[in-house]
Amino acid sequence: MVDWDYQTASPRPDFLIAWGGKDGRSANPMVTWGSSYEDNVSETFRREFERFAIDEQTLRDGTFRGFFCTDALRSKGFEVVTASANRSAGDQIGIPDLQRHTANCFWSARKVLTEGAGHIVTSWAVRRNHPETGQPATYAAVLASRGAEEFDPARINHEWVRETFGTPLQDFSQAAEFAAAGLRPLQNRDRAYGRAGIWSKCLRKLCSGEYTLEDDIKALCRDHGGRAKTSALAAQLRRNYARALPMLARCQRKAKRNADLLDFWIEGVVLQDFYMAFLQAALARRLPREAAKLNRHLRRAIATTRRFFSFTYPPHSLEEEVLARYGYHLEYLGRLLVSPRKKLHLSFK
Repeated sequence: MVDWDYQTASPRPDFLIAWGGKDGRSANPMVTWGSSYEDNVSETFRREFERFAIDEQTLRDGTFRGFFCTDALRSKGFEVVTASANRSAGDQIGIPDLQRHTANCFWSARKVLTEGAGHIVTSWAVRRNHPETGQPATYAAVLASRGAEEFDPARINHEWVRETFGTPLQDFSQAAEFAAAGLRPLQNRDRAYGRAGIWSKCLRKLCSGEYTLEDDIKALCRDHGGRAKTSALAAQLRRNYARALPMLARCQRKAKRNADLLDFWIEGVVLQDFYMAFLQAALARRLPREAAKLNRHLRRAIATTRRFFSFTYPPHSLEEEVLARYGYHLEYLGRLLVSPRKKLHLSFK
């Protein structure tokens, strides 16, 4: 049996996924200890899983036993393989959430050193960020399987960099942290859809006349404390992206081997910077006025993706990537440039 768990990033997480939910309200709610747990777990969960998830420490500090499903399955006589992810739902399109994935891969691999039959690091291609950007998280599982007992993100990055590029790269860890940060794309309210497929869904709705950008802007602002705070967050992210790019360029110059792998980190930063520029203009209600400038920014981002991805993706997959990343923005900005005054047609209030 395989225990697929891409969320647990600690041996004592402060949440658990209550498989099955309660009364059909949610299939797999993420709950914390207390009323959240009481209100969302089913009787089946209590009967089959509770004794593996909750212990005396839970009563003291509200944390749960990590990877409790592995223990539950083993109690039934199954051999169990754990499965982590170096990219999955919730990631940015450009760069995965390395902080979460690195810890998840490490602790998931640690779980089976003495208590399981093996470990799989999964990599969900539908998440769109290039496979190479998930390798530091994969390496965390390698170190855990070699017997590393303490989770040390700095050591993981250092050893992965040294093994991959042949020399320490002092800028990489900070650049990677800047690169991985971002805002969930628009349609944030549609959480179940994750981040990766959002723009393709928006493009379909835009072309069918169902899509209203301002509704998504309002939802995003609610999530982040208002329009001013959301704008400030987008601006800070762009400042960090501007810092990350020269850091990554320095890493490329210093790398003794595999320097071209850093192209995919650069592509991810360029992509996310465009998304934030588009969002900033939308938040300020300046999209019609800035459409031409944004379109030039967009074309540069597309050129970067084409240049770097063409070395690893076949032509049809490359075109699919470009459409998934940029198709919505090409259509939206194209309509603004052709007919900037027809705001109702553009569904922008």
